Amino acid sequence: MISEKAIKRIISTRTFKTNKHRLSNTHRLSDLEAQSLLLYEILNHRLSNYSDEDIKRALDTNDSAFMWKITYSAKDVARNIINQKRRKKETLAKLKVNWDSSVINLNNQIGERLDKSEIAKVINLLPQLFREKTTREFIKSTLLYGKKETMSIFKITSRQFNKKLSNIEQFCNKHRQNFINIVAGKEDEILLAELKILNECEGLIQNEEYTDDLFQSMINKHKAYLDDILGQYPDYPHNPVKLLNEFASQPQQEKYKLVNCIADKLHEIEVKLNNDTTPVR
Repeated sequence: MISEKAIKRIISTRTFKTNKHRLSNTHRLSDLEAQSLLLYEILNHRLSNYSDEDIKRALDTNDSAFMWKITYSAKDVARNIINQKRRKKETLAKLKVNWDSSVINLNNQIGERLDKSEIAKVINLLPQLFREKTTREFIKSTLLYGKKETMSIFKITSRQFNKKLSNIEQFCNKHRQNFINIVAGKEDEILLAELKILNECEGLIQNEEYTDDLFQSMINKHKAYLDDILGQYPDYPHNPVKLLNEFASQPQQEKYKLVNCIADKLHEIEVKLNNDTTPVR
């Protein structure tokens, strides 16, 4: 267990103070809250295997790798705060539009709850969700034109319309998990955006015409993202700034850390997307 003396030394470093103030200012935290969150992240993750002697040695020599652990711990804290806020916002939004009974709820005047772009997304998903063309056309008409116009188009009574709607809702409830897997949420959109960047990087790495200079251009294009994932990578480089800004001149071992980081992150996202997607039969 890390001693109180070692903790005080960590807190007194310029790197810790800078990142603490950045967290406080960016996320509207008190200095005490920012310090507690950052310290918890450092001690329980980045420095979980460090002894007092390891910390003393790193601070005495002003070890840059150690200081980067503090910086990346702050990024982890910031990421956690953002994710918590996003989850809270999404939960409140779901409660507001009352989508708790089914993934696609046609019974509560969806046309008034969704904008045109959202309706278009739902319509584009219909072929994956419903086999019968008449069912898809019925849902599409209801979304676009409402009950009365749909009754006129399909030449059905109000009772028949309600019955059809009830059958669709029962189907939605029965296959709810499949619907959830198909309807991509914000998290899936973020993963797909990351996948695009990683595939672009991986494609260049495997290209026969690869050069370090070409890869530096790729790094410059996606520097913020690559810097972020390096912060999550266990075997992160000795000096990430130099690695990203001066890739060609860095030791081969350091270069491989970035290449391996990209490959590992690509595999991680591919596995997650494959596990999250279940086709409807």
